[in-house]
Amino acid sequence: MVRSEKPTLGERNRNPMNVKDDLLDPWQGSIGIDDKGHAIFRDESWSVRAAVRILSRYCVDYGFKTLREVFGRYAPTSDGNQPDMYANFVSGEMSFPGRRPLNLFRDNYSIKAPVRLRKMIALMAEYENYRGYEFPKGALDKGIEKYLASFAKGIEA
Repeated sequence: MVRSEKPTLGERNRNPMNVKDDLLDPWQGSIGIDDKGHAIFRDESWSVRAAVRILSRYCVDYGFKTLREVFGRYAPTSDGNQPDMYANFVSGEMSFPGRRPLNLFRDNYSIKAPVRLRKMIALMAEYENYRGYEFPKGALDKGIEKYLASFAKGIEA
């Protein structure tokens, strides 16, 4: 997607990965939900934290090992997405084969491959918004730090 004058859904919601929310169990940092079920966050770092949490669950709890498995669940065709295109975009930009194991997290949910995870999150935001999307200064690292802090405290959502 190419950047337009109008802010994207992810920009309006301060949710560059377009993470879905749940009224009964909202994400930390969520201040609402849009009409399509996407979380509206206080700032982008909370969206990053939520995306890292989702990825950790996919990799550890569900045993997803590849980009194709992850995006098959994260961006399902039932929501009108094209998970293979998503996986191909991230794979190509990372120079990381879509069927190669990601090895992002250890079994205890700690981050095993921080550089790869950071790049993957940045590319997810770019895919969800537009080519060249960049997080506000510090939001990506701050979001990962929030995940690590909540992970250390054993906090779920």
